Amino acid sequence: MNGIGMLLAAVALAAAPKTALVEVAELASGSVLQIERLNPEDTLRETYALRMPSGLEVTLPGRSVARTRDVPENRLEYVRRAPRAADTVAGQLQLAAWCEQHNLPRERKQHLRRVLELDPDHEETRRVLGYRLVQGEWLTRDEEMAQKGYFRHGGRWMTQQEIDLEKAKRGDELAVKKWRGQLKRWRRKVYDTSYGDARATLLSIDDTYAIPALAELLKEDPDPALRLLYIETLGYLGTEEALRVLVDRSLRDGNEEVRLSCVDEIKAHKFSAAARHYAGALTSNSRTRVRRAAVALAELKDPRAVPDLISALITTHTKKTVTGNPGSLDIGFSSLTGGGMSVGGGGVRIKKSTSHNQEVLDALVVITGVNFGFHVDQWRHWYQLEYGPQDVDVRRDE
Repeated sequence: MNGIGMLLAAVALAAAPKTALVEVAELASGSVLQIERLNPEDTLRETYALRMPSGLEVTLPGRSVARTRDVPENRLEYVRRAPRAADTVAGQLQLAAWCEQHNLPRERKQHLRRVLELDPDHEETRRVLGYRLVQGEWLTRDEEMAQKGYFRHGGRWMTQQEIDLEKAKRGDELAVKKWRGQLKRWRRKVYDTSYGDARATLLSIDDTYAIPALAELLKEDPDPALRLLYIETLGYLGTEEALRVLVDRSLRDGNEEVRLSCVDEIKAHKFSAAARHYAGALTSNSRTRVRRAAVALAELKDPRAVPDLISALITTHTKKTVTGNPGSLDIGFSSLTGGGMSVGGGGVRIKKSTSHNQEVLDALVVITGVNFGFHVDQWRHWYQLEYGPQDVDVRRDE
């Protein structure tokens, strides 16, 4: 029995004695009944004496009734009024207005829809229900947008293609989240097993959704031995996403063996995009990153990186330091500048330093087979003679 049906059944109870209670009973079996309870004084609810809308009186054991709830007064009054309303436009509009006044939105909408069944062109009701007249046809907002190819999804209007992509993305996120949980559980138990078993578990992974979780472990795990296992697993997966993770860690990890293991996997997969990434790192303000990129390029031996390596033979790096008390601000004037502002009574000091990068020179020698030391002009002259006037920029080359 649906909600409206249960309420309509209460009409038969309108003349019930004032000592009775009108309730909805949900039975343990799953049935839902509109009932009149005949023994409300039984607060222990060991039994339920009930009268059904048909007039049948029954007594049920307390365990067979899951719960009861009172029917609100506004719904009872609606049950009394609904059968008496005329099935006309005016009668249904009047009942709909009463429902609005008594906070019964679902019932109100039901009667407004009945108005449209009686008079499909009732303009005011159409507008109240959210219809618009579009090229002579009454359409809801959803119908109008559907004609334009848009559907409501997640509180936004989207094309079907966008919805499909959103669902796919959501599925991807759930799959990645699942792997994060699995690998975190594995990490907590890793020292309870042998190295061989731990390695076998990781190398059994063949799902690319595990890559973000492996990347996080590779970045955060303090154990270098385990980081080497993550590198081997990412190399086993061998996708572009996995190899890009290894490129990044080969520049950032503090452990040399870990960095070189990343490069070994990249080299084994002949990942050509890596040279482009390393060439970009040669322009970093970090001297350490420049040198690590050069070490990787020496391993890859990609001649397209030569112009970038020549430019990185001698680099200038800046370092900013705040002098004085960082918690205060001084504004002062100078006879030379007319004014100035400094932080903490001191200011920001910018220190520049020039670096001759031996690792860059080593990479050039390995790739080209010649050695002009740190004489940048000689390197550039040789490169023009060897390859012509055009430059090959590995960072732009696909």
